[in-house]
Amino acid sequence: MPPTATTATLIIPAATAYDLLGNIKSLLRNVGEVTDYMPSGLAASLNDPRIEVYDRNHFTGEEREPAKQIALATAELRALTAALAAAAALAEAAQSTLNSQGYDEASGDTVDLPGGIPASFIKEPWG
Repeated sequence: MPPTATTATLIIPAATAYDLLGNIKSLLRNVGEVTDYMPSGLAASLNDPRIEVYDRNHFTGEEREPAKQIALATAELRALTAALAAAAALAEAAQSTLNSQGYDEASGDTVDLPGGIPASFIKEPWG
């Protein structure tokens, strides 16, 4: 009996992983753009005449200096942006490592993928 998704280990062919890693890389870069912009947006909010910024500890009710809290958050956001850039570079490196790998079905056997999708429905990105 041929293996199915419930009886065999699920696989991720390199061509599929390559596509997924490209999406992950793009996502990380896009989120990095957001976190990179946030410090300047937060700082600008302090001087915008349309809003009045306040900062109150939600546990104690103690008033805090908004600019100081934004400075603390800015340091964390800069670190987050750097971590996202590093993660995107790692995703790109893994993707590059897999860029020439494909697969063929073994001796006419097919493996059902999750949802009952036959393996023959999956194509290489260049095919």
